[in-house]
Amino acid sequence: MEPEVMSQTALDQLVCSEQSQMLKALIPYTSSQSQQFFALYAKLMELQNTVALFRGGQNDVQICSLKGETDPLEMLEDIRKFSYGKSRHQLDQIKDILVMIQLLKTINE
Repeated sequence: MEPEVMSQTALDQLVCSEQSQMLKALIPYTSSQSQQFFALYAKLMELQNTVALFRGGQNDVQICSLKGETDPLEMLEDIRKFSYGKSRHQLDQIKDILVMIQLLKTINE
């Protein structure tokens, strides 16, 4: 059985720093007032990094779209990494349907 651990998206990898991740990990161990401050501060750091990322012309998030036509199965596999439970099951069903459609197309050719 697969662990239900969510990894970081490509965008999160670009805008989240090690410091913001450590700060977010610290939040549950602080007082209520501190939790709110640290959470807002961490998100503000990520927002600033996001604005800086998109301020320049070309950005690293578009790398996949530059390859040309997007493969729906590859896209579903990437999205699946960030889902769990019912959402993951639904994505698996969609993937199975797409695989079946591709198989039928191959048979008909």
